Amino acid sequence: MSSSPSSQKAARACAACQKYKRRCDKTLPSCSLCTRLRRPCDYTNRQSENELKTRIQELESLVANHVGTLSPQPQSTSASSTQGTGSLSCGIYPAALRFQKLFLDTDIQTRPDAPPPPSSDMIPGPVLLHLGDQAQSAIIMAQYFQTVHKWMPIISRVRLSALADAELGGRMRADFALLLVAMKLTQHVPGNSSNAVRDGLYVSAKEFAASLEIAGVYTLLKLQANLLIAVYEMGHGIFPAAYISAGCCVTQAMALGIHHREAPQILEQPRTWIDWEERQRVWWFVVILERYINSVGDSRPLLSADPKTTSHLPVDDDAWDSGQAMYPERLILSSSKHLSASPFARLAQASHLQGEVIKHCNDDTQSLTHVQNDVEVLSQVIWSFLDVISKDRSSMMHFYSAVGVCLR
Repeated sequence: MSSSPSSQKAARACAACQKYKRRCDKTLPSCSLCTRLRRPCDYTNRQSENELKTRIQELESLVANHVGTLSPQPQSTSASSTQGTGSLSCGIYPAALRFQKLFLDTDIQTRPDAPPPPSSDMIPGPVLLHLGDQAQSAIIMAQYFQTVHKWMPIISRVRLSALADAELGGRMRADFALLLVAMKLTQHVPGNSSNAVRDGLYVSAKEFAASLEIAGVYTLLKLQANLLIAVYEMGHGIFPAAYISAGCCVTQAMALGIHHREAPQILEQPRTWIDWEERQRVWWFVVILERYINSVGDSRPLLSADPKTTSHLPVDDDAWDSGQAMYPERLILSSSKHLSASPFARLAQASHLQGEVIKHCNDDTQSLTHVQNDVEVLSQVIWSFLDVISKDRSSMMHFYSAVGVCLR
């Protein structure tokens, strides 16, 4: 006995319910929600979409098989021997087409599958020389976590150690190599500070980062490496390169989707809270770095939005570094400043205050009275914050980054 029209169900949810993530009762010819909202209900099959996905996969495979033909050949032996620190032509990353699809039409796929790692063939020779053998690369990592990581904990020690065990000694993925050379760069002191911009290690790192950008590589490792390069530029006064690099890091982070949970995601789903926390820390440092660099002058608008009062602060640094299984207690930006917080969380709070100061300096629409009132309020808030974190003199050294931001 055939079913009545009202009891028939579609095989899948309608297009509108899929797009807006609503529960669809799949009633034919129109679901209840579309009927109630008086909008068209489309159950058209997604065959054309599947055909598009298949075609994109075929194109990615085609590009991967012809990467070598995309790089220009040197015109002569002498020309190739006189190249500086590397070549900007390293082929096209096969997953670049997948990223383009997601960026242009977010309705096709909310979160793509994990792309293949960037090939080791993309690593230029000078970078390999800077990294050395497996033992030297391990030393770079160990020294980084003993020094830079103490005040800039944005790289998961647990995840990077697991990645190093798999990559070192074999065919290293390109974005991991970029991160290693950037980690070395942050510990590197040029022979002459005036030549920091011409330093061989810095030039190699910049050219390698540019080549991966041209190839269409967008990963968390690459973003972390770019942040470290920007820190080197800031520390050695390489301007406006540091300002431009910080802005590029903002847009890269937004392209990856780590700035907002509802944003289109290029990265795969986080597997643990440690992975999720790492992305939150990277975004926080993007915000911190942009505000710190922008504080040197007026009339330069911030690219990153101000954190919301409900934004989560970084968790306890030791708990995250150790990779403990239990999810630690989290604070939000509006939490009382008197509550105990990690040094990186204090730096995030200080950076938020710095952002308020930058907005105040860039606002030329207020009257003199309002300007004076804002100055008084901001001064009181900043000094109150400094008073809180300086209560315990024995632990004051752990918060020197936050203090430095407040006094800048």
